Amino acid sequence: MRKLLVLTCAITLALVVAGCGSSGGSDGAEGTTTTKGDATTTTAADDTSTTAGDGDVAPTDVTAEQYAAAFAAGLTSGDADGTDLVLPKDAAECVAPKFVDIVTVETLNQAGITAEDASESGFEPGGLGLDASQGAAIVAAFGECHFDIYAELAKGLTAGLGEDVQQCTAANIDHDLADAMLAKTFSTGENDAEFEALLADLQKTCDLPAN
Repeated sequence: MRKLLVLTCAITLALVVAGCGSSGGSDGAEGTTTTKGDATTTTAADDTSTTAGDGDVAPTDVTAEQYAAAFAAGLTSGDADGTDLVLPKDAAECVAPKFVDIVTVETLNQAGITAEDASESGFEPGGLGLDASQGAAIVAAFGECHFDIYAELAKGLTAGLGEDVQQCTAANIDHDLADAMLAKTFSTGENDAEFEALLADLQKTCDLPAN
């Protein structure tokens, strides 16, 4: 669930939360993600990320409890200094079952997602056919579990920039614009317009480089 946040700019949190390793049926799939600290995009051919649910796969029979445990493991096992969204154990164990409830066990099983797939730190929900309301619910789950997804997004946006820019971004990031961008990150993954709007808003106040 790294580029579950991917942290778009970042995730993208992907959780979300809003991807890497291998996920059922993802061979040869193409998708766009954003990389940390810049606003460039990469395709699956250039990246090691995993997009869930792409391609023809055999359904699985993983339970809700097994998925929740797997997602919690994935959310705590990534590289926080890379592009992974890494949560404290208690927050991950809170977010994971919410993610399963939002996506639904049926959707995950029909997409051929195994518990091993779900435990990957870079698991992405982009190929699961989630809608905007589900993406928004995933974003809300982080707050419900007392995890500051906006601070993580600000950190991703300003990786490698000066401390003054980092502090300005953290203080001025618009939560409504961030919610819109993250909801797309965790659902369709097609978040370019929302990302540009968020970045443009921050450029008015903070010395962020132009995209």
